[in-house]
Amino acid sequence: MRKKAPTISDFNDSLKQADVIDVATWRKIQYLGDLRNLCSHNKDKEPGIEEASELIEGVSKLVKTIL
Repeated sequence: MRKKAPTISDFNDSLKQADVIDVATWRKIQYLGDLRNLCSHNKDKEPGIEEASELIEGVSKLVKTIL
């Protein structure tokens, strides 16, 4: 059964299972997803400038690498 609202993690797992990405890229996407959650969801800890910058730069680099 498919989820109504798949998460970044769900899409990431599908890409890894289909051998579109390797384990290192899968881990990087998981990490960026964690940073995204920290930046966008109300949590106990606010993201720092370094974390927000890492998210932006990491996604930019990943998109250029995969596409």
